[in-house]
Amino acid sequence: MRGKLAAVPGVNAFPQMLPTIRIGGQLTKSQYQFTLQSPDTNELYQDAPRLEAKLRTDPEFQKLLQDVTSDLQITNPQVNVDIDRDKASALGVSANQVEDALYTAYGQRQVSTIYAPNNAYRVITELENQYQLDPSALSMLYVRSSSGQLVPLNAVARLTRSLGPLTINHLGRFTSVKVRHRLLSRPSAGWACCF
Repeated sequence: MRGKLAAVPGVNAFPQMLPTIRIGGQLTKSQYQFTLQSPDTNELYQDAPRLEAKLRTDPEFQKLLQDVTSDLQITNPQVNVDIDRDKASALGVSANQVEDALYTAYGQRQVSTIYAPNNAYRVITELENQYQLDPSALSMLYVRSSSGQLVPLNAVARLTRSLGPLTINHLGRFTSVKVRHRLLSRPSAGWACCF
């Protein structure tokens, strides 16, 4: 099966024989997994792909491991809003006010409730769909300053596009990445590895 599935373009398949009794609560693509975790997500997202590549391409590991994969997918487009705190302070805008403006535009802020005889309806503010899907619409947002004036978001923040993780996994309180593999054979005595 493995050879036939590898010939299908765009598909990564991991055939396995599931045990009759499964111990543990997580269904995985492979028999074994390492869980890497760190409070520094940038370091974690740089080191996890390096570990995965090392396990997949190193000749010593290729003798022992098969189907090396991880759950980290840095493919999600995202827009980072970096607040220039000096400019914002000079214009009377706090980080909380920027956050509040973004939540009003892109969150599910309930502003009122309409009561009818048979039901109650929540009134929620949000941008129209055409603006929610367009990252350049962020530059059209305004933040109300402490003096009551409207300040353009791009006057107090730098908007940058990048790619981020498709999902952010956690183990306990820390961000984590799982690296999974199947074991082809047991390592010989005295075998050791370093990363």
